[in-house]
Amino acid sequence: MAYGHFTGPIQPEQLAPDSYIKLALIIEGEPLYFNGSGERMEWHDGFCGHVPPEQGIITYNTEPIRCLMANFYPSGFHRLFGLDVTLFNGRMIRPGEVLGGRAERLYEALRNTNDPLRMFELVEGTILEHVQRLSSMGSSIIQVLESHIRERKGLVPVSELARIAGMSERSLQRRFKKEIGLGPKEFCSVVRFNHVYSHMQRTRKLDLDIALQCGYFDESHMLKDLRYYLGKAPKRFADMIRPMVDASLGQ
Repeated sequence: MAYGHFTGPIQPEQLAPDSYIKLALIIEGEPLYFNGSGERMEWHDGFCGHVPPEQGIITYNTEPIRCLMANFYPSGFHRLFGLDVTLFNGRMIRPGEVLGGRAERLYEALRNTNDPLRMFELVEGTILEHVQRLSSMGSSIIQVLESHIRERKGLVPVSELARIAGMSERSLQRRFKKEIGLGPKEFCSVVRFNHVYSHMQRTRKLDLDIALQCGYFDESHMLKDLRYYLGKAPKRFADMIRPMVDASLGQ
């Protein structure tokens, strides 16, 4: 979870997929979001969703914003709430549609405190109400595969995932999309991209050594992926400051 308080305007920036489902709860202000077609996206009083690779989302704000963000592994989110994760691709679903009647009570409590740590406790308590009913169940096979992909930083062939799962690649594709929101190959690519981005955050440069370390064939292969996900030439991007993206990617 993360608490954000943006006291001044943030210049427009294109968000990129970070391999998490986000539950964003707005406490003050109203950020502006636009989809890849330039259409305004409804923020409501927050949203639940994630950025798919093929559709960049532009965000900026002109007034102070206070919000709290909880990130979920997609497979864990599916297990917790029983929802098809593809429904959240590039969309902003009202928090109430996920949390039910708990959402209104949670918002009231969040707005009655200025302590971020207390806010985290309130959100955690709301989520744990869902977790308790699952406490006697083990991880699903897709949760096991997602953890494996993250541990390997996205460097896992689909054939290996199918073997671990004991199912055909076609069956894996269908189930993966429902519980992760992306196919296994796409998800591996996003995880690998985030690993590259973590290097870029630390060093503010890109080079062949990083490309090879992250599983790319060469530097041009890495740059192609980064340009696709970031919407800009990555070498120009490396010198930019992007508050919303830097707070999410590469973590």
